Amino acid sequence: MTQTGAAPEHNSDQPGQPIERGPTRPPEEIAAENAARMDQVNQTYGEAMALDSRAKEIGDELMAMFIEDEAKAAPLQPLIDGGQFPEQAALLLAQYEHEQRAGNPDFDVTTMDTRRMAFMLTKQLQEADTGVVADDTELDAQSTENSRDNYEEIWEQLNADPEFQNSDNIGKLQMLIASPQIPEAYRARYQALLTIQEMATNPEDQAIITERINAIDLSAGAPNTALFIETEVLANENLSDEFRASVAERYNIPNPHVRTGGQVGDALAARDENGEHRYTPENPVDLGGGTTGYVYPNGDRAIRVTVHGRGSREIPLNANDRDDTIGLKISLAKIWGRNEWDGQTDFFGEGIHIETQILSQTDPHKLAKVQNVLNALLGSGRGFDAVIVQDNEADFIGWFNQFTATKGDAMQGDFDKDIAVENRTNLGFHPNGDHSQIDYEVLRAAANFAKAQYGSGAPDYFALQRHLNGLFPDRVPLTGPNEAIENQPGQTH
Repeated sequence: MTQTGAAPEHNSDQPGQPIERGPTRPPEEIAAENAARMDQVNQTYGEAMALDSRAKEIGDELMAMFIEDEAKAAPLQPLIDGGQFPEQAALLLAQYEHEQRAGNPDFDVTTMDTRRMAFMLTKQLQEADTGVVADDTELDAQSTENSRDNYEEIWEQLNADPEFQNSDNIGKLQMLIASPQIPEAYRARYQALLTIQEMATNPEDQAIITERINAIDLSAGAPNTALFIETEVLANENLSDEFRASVAERYNIPNPHVRTGGQVGDALAARDENGEHRYTPENPVDLGGGTTGYVYPNGDRAIRVTVHGRGSREIPLNANDRDDTIGLKISLAKIWGRNEWDGQTDFFGEGIHIETQILSQTDPHKLAKVQNVLNALLGSGRGFDAVIVQDNEADFIGWFNQFTATKGDAMQGDFDKDIAVENRTNLGFHPNGDHSQIDYEVLRAAANFAKAQYGSGAPDYFALQRHLNGLFPDRVPLTGPNEAIENQPGQTH
């Protein structure tokens, strides 16, 4: 029966015929179907939706910071677009927060030091826009402890093959690329090494770059492309300018025309057409990484390094400084400039305090120690070749320093010197903080491990300790969680 005054419904396909309805479904069945459909949507899109929602929250919080604390927000100012925090940058921060919460559920990316945040975003946005070192951007997904352990297993399996074992690194790289077990991001880094070698068209360049590739410890992982280019290609004065320029252009890596202490000296000695110093405090020569050089009217030469939000520091150059000393002082200034924001200026331990002693550092023993440390960390001739540490190299030193703290990335703003000495001692290269007892062999192996992780994931102190203990069981102890794992029944090391 229809309600009074209401016309009966008819089938549009058969005019005049009432619609035949099927049996009514129970509300519980309909609700269960809808819930199942929503579960499917959430499984498919839930994480992306949650990240997008969180990105909006992050953008709003950061914009509020500009109103409430302008000084704190200042490092992020260059990222602001039309009075808004860019959606892409906010999404990158949301993704970073999501990854960090896997190990620290309470992690809040908006509490990060804004200098650190600005540096990280600027680098990632540049890579997204230009494709710079695109092989590194996929490594986050491969940076967990399990992925590291898997790589070690894959390496051991491949190394059991006599052909692989007896090949030089060029041959090993070809076999690693061909292996279906190797993660795609690692494969891209390996391919970059072979591409760089193939770009060396003259015999002298090819011999040098082949030797540098063969010196890499591939068992530690896939070396960071940008770091390899800066350290082994652009800084190597024995390679032709044409080859270095072509590699820099191919991978979009800055290629400064002033790279060595000697070139800085030449630049600061240059005069204009009026016989006046070309580079003055008002018109300095750019040395990269917020570092400049200039000459005062009285002839005094100086370097200035600027830290966002922390001001700047001037470092005088002595009239009798050798080229390698000039290069070393500028390198230390850049290291300080790139790492001051997170309290990592103690990197060189008891031997030299960058911030206070670099201004008048003349002790040859301490400078020699710093040269040895830089050489162990960066390889090639670094530390002794008068080549100035470049931006990626200075950033890597900060990254490496996080590996030497049990807190990893959380060490920023929470630095304790005694704990730092204990941590380095338990990694086997800085016994009791005595700079005269640094084990450079262990330090070099630690740096090689960190290079393979640079630009991905979060530094893991205990993963590094396990790796070093496997290489130097008599020099590197297992402590904390590693000691507990070793003492479990059935565990051997």
